[in-house]
Amino acid sequence: MLNLISKFLMPRAASNAERTVTYFKLEGDYYRYVAEVGEGDRLKKATDRALNCYNSGMDAAEELSAADPARLSLMLNFSVFCYENLDKKEDALQMASQAYEDAAEEFE
Repeated sequence: MLNLISKFLMPRAASNAERTVTYFKLEGDYYRYVAEVGEGDRLKKATDRALNCYNSGMDAAEELSAADPARLSLMLNFSVFCYENLDKKEDALQMASQAYEDAAEEFE
């Protein structure tokens, strides 16, 4: 099913950075949920795929402002993934804090 989504949704999303970020966030979320219930090889594959999706989303999010809702949503979910799935609590807290600070600067 994800191959169909990638085939038909991604070309449309590629024309707009916000849509692209949202797409990668949703795909990363899907694999994060699979990893949360997976074991063994399935856990490793889902974790690797989630990480790749979130990283691709972060690359695409560089085109968006720091206060963009799609970017903030991606960063929040990526930080949750780092905290819960990768056990990188310090990195997760730093990522979430940095996202908040960067967004807050745009409103000052």
